[in-house]
Amino acid sequence: MTNSSIVEGITLISDHLASTAIDISKQNGIWTFLLYFFAFIGFVSLVYSVFNNIWKGGRLVGYGFIFIPMAIVVSLLNKKKRKERLKEWGEIKNSLTGKNKLKFYIYLVIKIGVPVIIGIFILKWIF
Repeated sequence: MTNSSIVEGITLISDHLASTAIDISKQNGIWTFLLYFFAFIGFVSLVYSVFNNIWKGGRLVGYGFIFIPMAIVVSLLNKKKRKERLKEWGEIKNSLTGKNKLKFYIYLVIKIGVPVIIGIFILKWIF
């Protein structure tokens, strides 16, 4: 299916809808035409709303059945690495505490604060 065939299909459908609208308007008057027209707009908006909610619900179900179990499996697989990182964090904390508490807080700001601020700016820029 090419773009030209899609355009031709849309043109045929819109042409048929326009001719039907003109026939209804000629046969039954403008008020009947407006009644059918507004009924069609209401039907299209109702269908769009239903399918949009189905899409959102499907995404939520996908997150529930795919993303959450994957996160649990990955966290279980990375248990050794997490223990190693906690051990390294404790070593860094022990080396920077005591007389060097100020250095430890500066290290925390650089290690945690800067990425959080950058993330906030990126989210603000995107949305």
